[in-house]
Formats: sequence, C-alpha cells, structure tokens
Amino acid sequence: MKHSTEAQLQNYDDHMIMKNFSAATRKMYLRTLKRYLRFHKSKYGRQELNQESAKQFILVRKKSGRSWPTINCDYSAL
Repeated sequence: MKHSTEAQLQNYDDHMIMKNFSAATRKMYLRTLKRYLRFHKSKYGRQELNQESAKQFILVRKKSGRSWPTINCDYSAL
C-alpha cells in the first residue's frame, strides 16, 4: 500500500470529522477500516485497495456469522 495504515486511518478520521460524524460512528468505522486493511493485506498483499477486495471482505464477514446490522455498518464504513 502506498500509505501506512496509521496515515490511512488518520486521513479517514479527518474526513469523518469534516463530515460531522459522531464520535461513536467514527470509532466504529475506524475499527471496520482497520479490519478491512488487515484483510486486504493478508489476501491481496500490496495491491491497491479496490471494490472487489471490499466485496470479499463483506462476504467473509457475513459468512462468519455476523448479523445484518453489523454487515450494514461495515458496508457503510467502507
């Protein structure tokens, strides 16, 4: 990946602050993004982030038994 994980998370948090997201939403979305970045790195290595890897992340989360509200939150975060 071009940027470090911490830089990506900080950029995303800054974006959410500018969009006036609540602190609870920011925390939840950042947690999801961390999970996604770990998933992407383990499955796709240094490839660019893309919609296909995001789709695969959502599918893995659903197949692991996560509830629809959790999946919807993951989807919204990405």
